[in-house]
Amino acid sequence: MPDSFNPDILAVARGSRGISQSVFAKKMGWSQGKASKVEHGLSDISEEEGRQISEILQYPLELFYQTSAPSGFGSCCLYHRKRLTTPVRTLNRLHDEINIRRIQIGRLLRGVTLPHEPNIPRMDIDEYESPEEVARLMRAAWQLPRGPVLSLIDAIECAGGIVVLCDLHTPKIDAVSQRATGLPPILFIDRSKPTDRCRFTLAHEIGHIVMHTAPTPDAEKEADRFAAEFLMPEHEITHDLEGLSIVKAANLKLKWRVSMQALVRRARDVGAIGDARYKSLIVRISQLGYKKNEPNPIKAEVPKMFRWVINLYLRDRGYSIKELSAAMLCLEEECRREYLREENGQELRVVG
Repeated sequence: MPDSFNPDILAVARGSRGISQSVFAKKMGWSQGKASKVEHGLSDISEEEGRQISEILQYPLELFYQTSAPSGFGSCCLYHRKRLTTPVRTLNRLHDEINIRRIQIGRLLRGVTLPHEPNIPRMDIDEYESPEEVARLMRAAWQLPRGPVLSLIDAIECAGGIVVLCDLHTPKIDAVSQRATGLPPILFIDRSKPTDRCRFTLAHEIGHIVMHTAPTPDAEKEADRFAAEFLMPEHEITHDLEGLSIVKAANLKLKWRVSMQALVRRARDVGAIGDARYKSLIVRISQLGYKKNEPNPIKAEVPKMFRWVINLYLRDRGYSIKELSAAMLCLEEECRREYLREENGQELRVVG
């Protein structure tokens, strides 16, 4: 374990637990001034205080001696798809949770060679005509066939990305993605969202990872345009969208594997329906309660690559779950809950 306590990790670990600096100071028996100085690297801590921090925040002591630097939402490598009304406090906690997860997952990824060559290039939007052009180039780079993308998660993982289903603890945020130095792009997707929404969200995040090396005022709209063209190419879907109705949108949802609302929006954007018809369909979707619960649910896509990595440690390298937890710098209970849970709620089985 390195000798130097990392105050940045302390601030992130505290934030990830949703504990304010003043509450943390009280738990430690400190003044808030001391807590602030410790988090800014202006005050040292004793070995006993380190153990107390570990116990309060429920992270192994070794985590606080890592040299990893946290990445912010405003940086070039961390993006999120969120509602405009998301509180800053919620965003800050999520930011901290994802940074901790990136450290934990990264420790495993750096010890393996993934089976697929990385193929998620940088294509800065300023160098291309439009997000739609970038989306078409990405489909070509990934050698996707014409028509719907049958499994977006499979496509991402075959391109060297890592998709992790998790609980983001707020209905206002759908996903977060990071492109950190030395790691493949990692996309965290909220497991509670329906598959059709998850797919659009993942495509949106890929748009960010590919197009945006720095924040821009139009980044969210550009990522949405990328996602729409990537999942519903204009020259392939326009004919399907002509004469769109609620019933037709429900049926097309099964083909294109996107939400009815996304199909209605796409129909307007490609000129298959006019503004009046678009507004009428959106109102009808709301009246039917489909904004929250659409008919024709799509079968979930399940990430496989990170599960493969975990199995590699547990099966091929003979790690126990306790040892895996230690390698990831998380407590065993949290490792089981966050990383070893199947979609049916059962613990991940080690497969041969």
